[in-house]
Amino acid sequence: MAMIVWNDKMSVGVETLDNDHKILIDLLNRVHSVAGEGGGGDQGVLAKTLDELLDYVRYHFEAEERLMKLADYPNIEAHQELHKTMGAKVAEKHAELVESGLDEKGSLELMNFLSDWLIRHILREDMKYKPYLAGES
Repeated sequence: MAMIVWNDKMSVGVETLDNDHKILIDLLNRVHSVAGEGGGGDQGVLAKTLDELLDYVRYHFEAEERLMKLADYPNIEAHQELHKTMGAKVAEKHAELVESGLDEKGSLELMNFLSDWLIRHILREDMKYKPYLAGES
């Protein structure tokens, strides 16, 4: 699985949120590097990196929701529910790692899950609020 590279299609037009997304991509790429394409990796470093990712996901969701509220984004409740669901799934994956470690298959599943989630969330869900945060609605 290839590393994720930020591109302008991922921009939501708000510098702070774009920067958050870049940091999330960097953290995800670090998880990828630690887990390694062959899986395994240093479990302690992997757990710590996932801790950082989970903490930053929570921080970012709160910041994003504050801006959506300020912009009177009409679908904020649905977006908050997505955040809640995804935050719980990321926490669940983290707990699985802490409990049982991560083999090659688990590493691949984790990376696919996190990558798919992040890219899909930015390109599909976050783009829905873009016009509201840009003041175009």
